[in-house]
Amino acid sequence: MQLLNQLRFLATVHHVKKVPFWSETRIQALRDRRFRAILRVACERSPFYRKRFAGLNLDKAKLSDLPIVTKGELRDNWNDDVITDRKIQLNDVESFLSHDRNLGQWYRGRYAVCQTSGSQGRPLVIVQDRQCLNVIFALLARSEEHTSELQSRLH
Repeated sequence: MQLLNQLRFLATVHHVKKVPFWSETRIQALRDRRFRAILRVACERSPFYRKRFAGLNLDKAKLSDLPIVTKGELRDNWNDDVITDRKIQLNDVESFLSHDRNLGQWYRGRYAVCQTSGSQGRPLVIVQDRQCLNVIFALLARSEEHTSELQSRLH
């Protein structure tokens, strides 16, 4: 399983490195396809977003058409309505986070969990799957590589 996860990550890094060489049309098509997929999942699996996006044409809506959601709203509605995996319960995730033995462990064998600092009130619990983290880390790797390339050109 670990080898499979590493291969998926490397495939994501490879993909992220290729995208800047695509045409603007191809990039926009990928961006739109992914945006529509995220909207559909949110509406199908999250009562909060289903209510929030009611009346929007999800096949045509632009990002700017979506209503703003605050961190407070997410935190206040997290357990009952926001989360898209209905098996995840806030009190269970908070319990998982409270034990040092879980540091570096996957919640439910599938999710990385963390929380914001709570500097503006209560912390917000964040749950991300491996695919999400692969994309984030691949983009960070690409950004770091790009920054290094720029720095070397300046010297």
